[in-house]
Amino acid sequence: MATALLAYIISLWSCIASILLPYVLLYRSPRQIRDAWKRRWGILLASGLFSIGAYLLILFAMRLTQVSYIAALRESSVIFGAFLGWRVLGEPFGGQRVSAAAVVTLGLIMLALAMRG
Repeated sequence: MATALLAYIISLWSCIASILLPYVLLYRSPRQIRDAWKRRWGILLASGLFSIGAYLLILFAMRLTQVSYIAALRESSVIFGAFLGWRVLGEPFGGQRVSAAAVVTLGLIMLALAMRG
């Protein structure tokens, strides 16, 4: 089964890459892409591997329990994204976005727990 999951992820990410690559090449020159890779290859590689690993964990977790629980838990990543956007990237209205994301995530978790009974 692990081979099937890995094959699924490879095909999914290949499709995503085939869509994003023309977009990136339209807005960035090959030189800009090469410079970004030289400067940040470690973080780019790590983020790609972590992303694939996180997706594998979600797929594996969905085999262990009801999808509604995993989907609600997965939405908690919105809070982390809002927080990092605010603190790391300096996006405006960060506190409000983090609070709103927390409320939405709490609502999804409550829905998942309500579906349990």
